[in-house]
Amino acid sequence: MKVEVKEIVCDWGVVINDEVSSNLIFNSKANAEEVKRIIELDNQNLTVKTQGSQIPMSKSDADLIRKLKTMPSMGVAVVDYGNKAKAMLSNETNFVEAFLNPELIVIVSDDDF
Repeated sequence: MKVEVKEIVCDWGVVINDEVSSNLIFNSKANAEEVKRIIELDNQNLTVKTQGSQIPMSKSDADLIRKLKTMPSMGVAVVDYGNKAKAMLSNETNFVEAFLNPELIVIVSDDDF
């Protein structure tokens, strides 16, 4: 499978085997490149991982994540409470991503939150 990013009018398209899908047209070249990367990883049966992204976080939250990482019984899970699954750690604040990739944490001022 040949995957490319090409300029299409004023946007960017992910072109697969010389065909453009209207679902794969982006305003941002960076977003198109990221989708291309994910497709290429998927074709190699590899798991998509965040590469090079940073997770802005207060020092107190970052310290909490680091403490959780040292606990042998701690993991990331989704728990089913009846009819509604709930996350043990919410990713709305990037806690799950930070737990899985603590090397991406960047400490920012508490005033930014």
